[in-house]
Amino acid sequence: MGKAKIMIGIVGDFDLTKISHLATDQCFGTFQEQYGQTIEKTWIPSTTLASSGTEQLAQYHGIWGAPGGYVSESGALSGIRYARKHGLPYLGT
Repeated sequence: MGKAKIMIGIVGDFDLTKISHLATDQCFGTFQEQYGQTIEKTWIPSTTLASSGTEQLAQYHGIWGAPGGYVSESGALSGIRYARKHGLPYLGT
């Protein structure tokens, strides 16, 4: 019986020019190779949380606050509040 897929929402405004964003993506691949655990990650723009709300975060097992700043600080903070309110693991860098 295989391990269940882990779904992680990455709150941040992905930018190919930011090394920290590329490294974030790479760490999930490394983890999967090392531990044989499937992880599905989705980048969620901070502006999306600010304009559309946090309901979409319900599908994730954990939230990662991406390094490197946010276009919408209020969107990023709403992701943190959602994780706290719903008991989801949150990693902020």
